[in-house]
Amino acid sequence: MKNRERISSGTRHHRCVRPLIATICFSWGLTSVSVDMMIPRMKSLFDLSYTSALFIQFSFFLAYLFIPIPAGQMIQDSGYKRAIIFGLSGTAMGIFILVPAVNVGSYELFLVGIFCAASGIAMLQVAINPMIVVLGDAKTAAWRLTLAQAFNSLGTTIGPIIASVTLLSIDTLSTSQLTSLEPVEQARYVAETTRAIVIFALSLSAILALLSLLVRLLPEPLPTSLKPTAFAQLHEPLNSYRQLVRQWQVHRGMAAVFLYVGAEVTIGSLLINFLRQGSVLGLTASDASYFVVVYWGLAMFGRFVGAVILQRVPADQVLKASAAMTTALIVAALATKGAVSAALLVAVGFFNSVQFPLIFSLTLRNMQAPAPRVSALLCMSIFGGAVIPMIAAIMADHVSLKSAFAVYLIRCGYCVYFAVTCRKSVLPN
Repeated sequence: MKNRERISSGTRHHRCVRPLIATICFSWGLTSVSVDMMIPRMKSLFDLSYTSALFIQFSFFLAYLFIPIPAGQMIQDSGYKRAIIFGLSGTAMGIFILVPAVNVGSYELFLVGIFCAASGIAMLQVAINPMIVVLGDAKTAAWRLTLAQAFNSLGTTIGPIIASVTLLSIDTLSTSQLTSLEPVEQARYVAETTRAIVIFALSLSAILALLSLLVRLLPEPLPTSLKPTAFAQLHEPLNSYRQLVRQWQVHRGMAAVFLYVGAEVTIGSLLINFLRQGSVLGLTASDASYFVVVYWGLAMFGRFVGAVILQRVPADQVLKASAAMTTALIVAALATKGAVSAALLVAVGFFNSVQFPLIFSLTLRNMQAPAPRVSALLCMSIFGGAVIPMIAAIMADHVSLKSAFAVYLIRCGYCVYFAVTCRKSVLPN
């Protein structure tokens, strides 16, 4: 009888926590895409070159190289709740730093704010992903993680729409266009741009701060039996990160995350330029940006559909099928022209959507090691978002734009390999 009461209590507890997790996933998706939407605005405001503007993304993903391991240790020592509070607070503080940065015209301070915001998001990812995995049956972990990531995609889909009527409500002028204006008009443009950024940053940081206070008022999201500190005491020999990396699940999962995020950021960066080509659609940058919204909307829809499919189909099979379909779409898009080529490339978002949560859940599945530490190593691999786009950009500059998509095909091939190795392993479905 007591066991039934404990199980029932745990189930009710899980149901209370899940809406909070969905809200947090939505908030970090919204914040992440907001950084992308700020790039053209900051390029104009600070008169940046394309290379200098890329430091915004580089500063963002640099945080994933330094933050995950300390975040994993914090979770290990203090639990998930404190890490989530720190993550939300750090993200709010980073976004708030953008306000004085644009007011004093300091691009360096702006990059510091981006790094702080990314550090908070990195901490949230290290905490939320393994927490979702342990909140229920291990067999349905992939389904829960994919569903949670769908709310993250909801944030990345709604973010550009919000930014279009707030942050980007004023036309972005190039340096030549700005210098051609009268001094009074230049000053007005700078003032209006600064005001748009300040209002957007203050609103977003306030929302994140309020969410942090809400989490602080709630009880610890996990029962004592699922706290990482208790698990770590039972598996102390596996606490070494060096030992964890040696395990095939971990280092292959890290490689898959590194390639996935790098390729995802690459296609997001190249999609507009691809659609602007005369052989594709020949659109202006502003018109092509609507297709980016469609791409992320399909990614959101794909994760909701994936969550349904995962209730019946094993995670490794879904990963293999989605990677194979993505490969076919990329090859077909590069081999065709016009609207067909554009539609095929945008459709990649749908099949690409489920791959990150599936890689994460397959790596954590049946691991005899503390989940926060494995999660930290996987989140460190998100640094691929800073490295691979640079490689793709070099290929686009020196070879061709189409050649840059080779990194995407390599990533898809590796995901198929990762799924097959998971299938052949002793891990259960």
